[in-house]
Amino acid sequence: MMLRNVLKAAMDDGHLRELPRMKMLLDEAPPPKRDLVTPAEFDCLIEAARNGCKKNGEELADYLRFLAFSGAREQEASRIKWADVDFERERVTIGADRLTKTGRAARWNLIRSWERFLRDMRARRAPDCAWLFPPPRRGPRDRTRRGVSARV
Repeated sequence: MMLRNVLKAAMDDGHLRELPRMKMLLDEAPPPKRDLVTPAEFDCLIEAARNGCKKNGEELADYLRFLAFSGAREQEASRIKWADVDFERERVTIGADRLTKTGRAARWNLIRSWERFLRDMRARRAPDCAWLFPPPRRGPRDRTRRGVSARV
């Protein structure tokens, strides 16, 4: 950006007639476009997680749906507590611990389908667990997990 500003200033002052083109940029092929996952494909993925993973299929499906609804990064999602979900104000705080890429928390408004999903998750959780995605073997400590993986 700085180089472009300098070159434009050189044009304005009459030192250049046109901006030079960089050969290396012209020779590069544009990156291929990736198709977005359709809702039907996403539903198939969720069903495959539920039915294909005997030990933690429901948890993996919940995790994938949460990532899709929230846009959170994997590690951010694994550190969310139920205290970060505010059903009264209809919002979720992602990164309340400030361990995010930006170092700041983000608050997301709950849409109806996301709210139903979270209420369903809360109804199925262990009553003594503070985390949305606790580790499979918590033991006596209530700690977060490091990530969710598919265990067949």
